[in-house]
Amino acid sequence: MFKLSCLSFSVSYWYVLLLDKTSWNNHSYLYGLLSILLLFSSANHYCSIDAWINPNIRNKPVPNWNYILVKVQIFLLYFYACVKKMDPEWLGGYSMKNLGSHRVFTPFKLVTYNIVVKLYMA
Repeated sequence: MFKLSCLSFSVSYWYVLLLDKTSWNNHSYLYGLLSILLLFSSANHYCSIDAWINPNIRNKPVPNWNYILVKVQIFLLYFYACVKKMDPEWLGGYSMKNLGSHRVFTPFKLVTYNIVVKLYMA
């Protein structure tokens, strides 16, 4: 049941991700890669429907390579994001200055402004 659900999620997630280029970012790739990693892992041994249905696998330990592989994927995601932000646009503040002034962020600015005013007035 676990493998089937991981396979169905992975195939549908990658299908939608590859169809919509505008949603591509590093976290989207992480979700897709983690779904593939879960497909080949033994993550169904504890607190899962498979362990509830089949008590023989309930107390089997999950191999360490499963944990290590997930940790390496998350490390690579944040390391690459850090390296990517070393370009002049990010270091010069382009994203915070110009993109933050877009009209989409106006409601958030109003809420944040009201919170800051209330904190300083108290």
